[in-house]
Amino acid sequence: AASWMSEAAKQSYPHATCELGRLYLAQKELDKAALWFRQGAQEDCLAAEIILAQLLLGATGATSEQQEEGIDLLRKAAKHNSVQALFLLGKAYEQQKKMEEAVNCYREAADKGLMDAQMKLGFLLSEGFSTKLDRIEAWVRFRQAASQGSGFAAKRANWIERLLTEEQLE
Repeated sequence: AASWMSEAAKQSYPHATCELGRLYLAQKELDKAALWFRQGAQEDCLAAEIILAQLLLGATGATSEQQEEGIDLLRKAAKHNSVQALFLLGKAYEQQKKMEEAVNCYREAADKGLMDAQMKLGFLLSEGFSTKLDRIEAWVRFRQAASQGSGFAAKRANWIERLLTEEQLE
């Protein structure tokens, strides 16, 4: 399988480059995996962009250049309408303490229906962690996540609801 994928990848078949990257990733050969994911990302393979970004951002001792490359890849993937990339971009910004950018990414992903983003945004807004306290929007976001089956979100929405006035709930 690796031989066939390698041949396909050499012919610039983006899905083959991504699959070859996954194969090396599974074998814990991170340098080879990154090489193939980088080629896939250059060929606009969305999965390769996201996985390479995660490798770069999650690397122990990653340089600022590697972190910036990871963020650039997530921005590129987000432009391809990847909700997952938006969420991961929010996490990357949050790790860099760029909370305004993080909240904007989480909000955009939440607006597109990603439950993890709805939960994260609800939590940040309900507690005011490194962002403006906004229990009304937090309540809305937790309700959205609860409507997708999150019991934890339902409990958080109920807790916040008790803190809001009747006017705020309308």
